[in-house]
Amino acid sequence: MPFGYASFIEIQSLNKTLPYKLTSVASSFFILATLLFFMYSTSIIGMRAKANYYNPRFLSMYGSLLSEFTCNTPSLMYYAIFSWKRFGQIISMAIFVNSPGMQTIMIATFQTIFLIYVGVTRPFLSAYNNVLSFLS
Repeated sequence: MPFGYASFIEIQSLNKTLPYKLTSVASSFFILATLLFFMYSTSIIGMRAKANYYNPRFLSMYGSLLSEFTCNTPSLMYYAIFSWKRFGQIISMAIFVNSPGMQTIMIATFQTIFLIYVGVTRPFLSAYNNVLSFLS
């Protein structure tokens, strides 16, 4: 018996009722909506951060997100770009579920774009964090 085949049979033999299916769809939608809201909000904060970087009210709300970055717009978009990169990787893995070669190409593409972004902008104030981010 191939590895994982027994659990595949168990999953197929489950009696999935309509409430289970609805709960599964609703929870998937809720998780997706939460992720999209997080990515949208970090994108908006990053875009507004350059103009409001020295505003005390803005820093009191979002200073913990922005204190480690240099004061330029591409650097302040680090969390948003990182989140969008991860979201793209997850979506590409879900879309190309039967094509591991295409999954690898898509993940390598996202990683390369992010590597270029980190190498060009050097978003962090400390050189150590820039090198660590570049290597990861």
